[in-house]
Amino acid sequence: MTKFGLAALAVLLCAGTAQAQVAKTLALDFAPPEMAVQPICKARASDADLIDKWGHWDGKSPPDGDPALISRELRRLDDIDAVKWDPTIQAAILALHKASPKFTDDDVLQAQINQMIATGQLKALTESGLVQKLLDRGDKITSKMQYALSGWLIEGTGIAKDPVRGTALLMDAGYGGNADALLALSRMSVIGQAPAGWDIAPDLAVTMAFGAVVGQMDPLICDRIARIAREFTAGTVVSVNDALAMRWYRFAADLGDPVSAWRVVEYHLQSELVTKDNDVLMTYLRKAADGGLPYAMVSLARILEVGALVPQDVAAAKALYEKAAGLDDHAAMVRLSAFLEARLPTDPSLRPAYADSLNRLAALPDAPGWAFAKQAALVLEDKGRWPGAEEALRLWQEGAKRQDPGSIHALAQAELGRAKTDADFYAAVDPLIQLVSGAGDVAAATDVKAAFMCKAPHAPLLREAAYWAGTENFIGSQSMEVTPAVFADLTAKSDPLSMAALQTQAMFKRATPLANMLAVLNDTGATPSALAFWASYSSDVAGTKTATAALALSRAVTPAQKAHAIDLFNEAVAASDSGAPLKLAAALLQDPNLLNRTKALALLHPLADSGSGEAMALLQIADPSTYPTPQSVYAKYARAIADKGDFSALLMAIPFLADPADREVYRARATELMNCNFGEAIAFATMWGGMGQTDETRRWLSIASELAGQDSWLMVVLADTQREQLGAEGLASAVALYEKSDAMGNKTAIQRLITIYGVRGTPTYDAARAAALYAKLIPRLDPGAVPDLLTELTRRNPALAVTLETNLDFDALYQKAAEAGNPSAMREYARRLRAAATTPQEIKVANDWLIRAAKVGDVKAMVLLSQAYSLGVGIEASPALAKEWLQRAADAGDPTAVGLVKLLDTQAVTK
Repeated sequence: MTKFGLAALAVLLCAGTAQAQVAKTLALDFAPPEMAVQPICKARASDADLIDKWGHWDGKSPPDGDPALISRELRRLDDIDAVKWDPTIQAAILALHKASPKFTDDDVLQAQINQMIATGQLKALTESGLVQKLLDRGDKITSKMQYALSGWLIEGTGIAKDPVRGTALLMDAGYGGNADALLALSRMSVIGQAPAGWDIAPDLAVTMAFGAVVGQMDPLICDRIARIAREFTAGTVVSVNDALAMRWYRFAADLGDPVSAWRVVEYHLQSELVTKDNDVLMTYLRKAADGGLPYAMVSLARILEVGALVPQDVAAAKALYEKAAGLDDHAAMVRLSAFLEARLPTDPSLRPAYADSLNRLAALPDAPGWAFAKQAALVLEDKGRWPGAEEALRLWQEGAKRQDPGSIHALAQAELGRAKTDADFYAAVDPLIQLVSGAGDVAAATDVKAAFMCKAPHAPLLREAAYWAGTENFIGSQSMEVTPAVFADLTAKSDPLSMAALQTQAMFKRATPLANMLAVLNDTGATPSALAFWASYSSDVAGTKTATAALALSRAVTPAQKAHAIDLFNEAVAASDSGAPLKLAAALLQDPNLLNRTKALALLHPLADSGSGEAMALLQIADPSTYPTPQSVYAKYARAIADKGDFSALLMAIPFLADPADREVYRARATELMNCNFGEAIAFATMWGGMGQTDETRRWLSIASELAGQDSWLMVVLADTQREQLGAEGLASAVALYEKSDAMGNKTAIQRLITIYGVRGTPTYDAARAAALYAKLIPRLDPGAVPDLLTELTRRNPALAVTLETNLDFDALYQKAAEAGNPSAMREYARRLRAAATTPQEIKVANDWLIRAAKVGDVKAMVLLSQAYSLGVGIEASPALAKEWLQRAADAGDPTAVGLVKLLDTQAVTK
């Protein structure tokens, strides 16, 4: 049915009564014949092939092929761009008439009329008289022409409107067997609006129409069969019957029509209108793909890629993606790029193909913005982070024009680093603000907050930063820090609000919240299904394995737990998980029980070569003879820092750069890379302080102060840095921070205050204040650490030690801790009781505490108990028990016990 016939039918229907507009259709069971068929249909050429073919046609040579197929191609050119292709189509009409007797004068006239209508030349069409010329042919015109003329007369297209004559021609076409006319008249009949003189029953008329549509077995039969299938889905003449529609689509597909094969696939993919049959789905999906439909190739490739419905076949999937992409199909190019990118980590040989896929995507008129961001990533990887920066910047600009969030983010960070004026700054930050307010990008809120806090030329801009921090909290994008105390609350109390906050962060697919979520679920005995969901959800998130290992190490107490954490780090390294080598190296260097310099160096050298400043810093710990100073590290890795240096590496290098312009470049790069966290602010303050830039040091300390928030430990670090970088100027504010941290229960803060007020001979020495600080500190300490502290204090300041002994009830302190189960306190309480004992009963009580301490694993108590049994002090002497406890102490590693056991064994052998 042509669009002009449909328009005519619409006019006829609109002329009817309101009652006639009630939707009515004809229930008709018209099924395709049951017969064995072979593919005979000529599939439609792709748009790209059509454009290539007709774009290279000389405009004169006879078109090659069946006139009906050529006419179909010309109609498709009309659909693509009627005006652009008009000269070609007009020339092809004449050439086709000259080359083929099948393309008659009437065909030429109708084609020319349709072309003028397609290009909007309606006034010119009327003035040309072409429609009238065709109408004047009278009885010589075919039923097909009659149907076309009926529409033009009813609509008044290219000729004066004449609905009566148009309707008469429509009936003539119907009686002449024209399928379009029969269907139009049948529709009018079923709603009670058949024109006078039309007396063919609707069911017979539709059956005749469908029979005429099927026609002969020629290359265009599939187009006509698909038309019947569409009638059964449209519900305009016959009632909707999806089962019959699919049978007709299958018939057309079996005859070789890939589009009909795809329609069958759609039915089974949706599985709402027919019963899904995966075998049928795969059969017709392969037909559609073999027929050259790129979207079918992509769908089949996806199934083969993941191994759904059929066995996995990655090679076949890749070939299909490549073939579909070769047809310039946008979706295929996207899928091919994603397919190659996902396999790059395990197959680097795919990189050229991946780069080519991005280049082809970027060359499209409607190129996706993310393609430019990924191109930029390849540039930075190939040329180095900083040698490739300008080229990457241009690519991010292209991606940002297409509203790609990743490109906008990267471009903004680069421009924020370079911003020297307020105008520069706001030009860079405004696109990030738009990402939050316009596109709802929650992650960008964190970037905006960081920009105002750290990256503005006059940062910190506290009011603006506070606003965006509030926005970040409101939308839930700020990560929740799961400290040991929070873990205890989550596991013991299962606080629903805290769990909801943690789950929200995990849903953003961030590594640390995901690791925290999995740990809490394990600790609280979550259901297997919940654990399986989160394990699967986090499986493709870079850094999750590393975060899990780091969390395990932070919570580890026993050697076995620490060994397990190291095993997790090794698994993360083996999986190439983000950050794993650096964190593992740090763990192997910072814990004496895990020390392994050789392995740490093997991990650190490649990282330092890649520009990691943290790795470079750790080299000074791992190999102090080779890298005794930061300058020695810089001398080794200056080139790597210039090409690929990260935030820490750039800051380490700045003091060694002689040219102020170079220092400014490195500062801008560091600003671009920074996340604006407390550690980075302290690093900036320390760097500027080391270079004597006091104003910058103060500025960054003020930023660090804001970022420290109410974290008692960060307050201590900030105070330490203030004292170190500002000297006497920073002392007062440092003391205030220590005192605030102390009030929050931080033991380190008290110890820092003791170093200020408790060292004789310093200007700040204050014995009374030091004694008060010690009095606050000691009850917070492990009781086993108190004797060593007092011994050291007695050596340095005997008077202060006596004051403490006088003012503190150490007996009560140790008794309380001993009764609470502290082994060290049990042992020290026993020692003090025994020293003060005046009766056998008091000695017995002291020994009972000593026995309890030894039994719960206190090694020093084992040695003391062995001595008591050996000498019979307040306890019945027992050489056997003395030796047993001495052996236990030796087995636990006590050096005194080890020596005595060896001596006893030697004496026994000598005897």
